[in-house]
Amino acid sequence: MIDDSRLAILKTTFQRILAMPISRATFRDLQNAILAGTSSNSESATQFLNALLLGDLKATGNKPSPAIKEFFEEFSVKTRVAKDVSERGEYLSAITSDTMYHPVTPVFLSRMRRIDGNDFQFLADPQGVLSLITHFLGRLNDLEQNDSTYDIANKFKNEIKEVKTSLDKLLKK
Repeated sequence: MIDDSRLAILKTTFQRILAMPISRATFRDLQNAILAGTSSNSESATQFLNALLLGDLKATGNKPSPAIKEFFEEFSVKTRVAKDVSERGEYLSAITSDTMYHPVTPVFLSRMRRIDGNDFQFLADPQGVLSLITHFLGRLNDLEQNDSTYDIANKFKNEIKEVKTSLDKLLKK
């Protein structure tokens, strides 16, 4: 598949590509590097890339050399992250909020991080949080009302029931 001399070049190329923050283009750069490292043999490149994404040395098609083992240990997870960012970079990865006390009302400082690592923050008062909840409940309701997305909405019934339970507890206080 890839001999040790080409693997050394590929390792240097991967290190150069991954020295920068992972962006939506990183995965394509890694794919191109693998294709160049396999002498533009797309079947070998695809096999190597899939093995790297799975972290499965046996899937490389050859008995793995120590150099390939080391390459996989160093780059498997990073390649999977690059693929995830490429496919889902703008999706939310995490959200946190802190309560701050303003002289008139409490406010929530929320931080959202996307899968690609970009993050942003915003302030909201309780009324703003309720507006967000109402808005997103409307979006979930839209999914359930549409025949083509009903199954998607139905998949999250348990999580929706947990939200309902939390809201019921809040209303009983």
